Amino acid sequence: MVNAIKTKTGDPKIVRFSNALYAAALEYEKIRTAGTSISSAELSVEAQRKAEELINTSQTHEQLVAGFDAMKVDARNIMSARRQAIKDTQNALSVFDGGTNAAGAGRTIVEQRKTKSGKILVKYSDGTIEEKK
Repeated sequence: MVNAIKTKTGDPKIVRFSNALYAAALEYEKIRTAGTSISSAELSVEAQRKAEELINTSQTHEQLVAGFDAMKVDARNIMSARRQAIKDTQNALSVFDGGTNAAGAGRTIVEQRKTKSGKILVKYSDGTIEEKK
């Protein structure tokens, strides 16, 4: 309540704090909604709603910490699921790379990079590294 009063009176520290909370909520919403059909305008509205729901200037320090903790756990879970989806897709597509990682081989592509000499090296979940031909 005190922060809400300070915001209305223009306390610069509270205004900066409020803006930081909004920015944090917007970044959280970007993670949460990446790959969906949500527009930037909708994202802004959604982020503002989420900011008020999860984190706002009228909360105590402990409430803010709990809100941020929940956002971090959720963001980590989302990013982990997306990384796994990418690995699964890479593994599924590797069937078409000449059989070097055929389906059912029990390994997934962990990393793929092009060397300075132009060779493509593929690192698999079992630790092996192969040159892609």
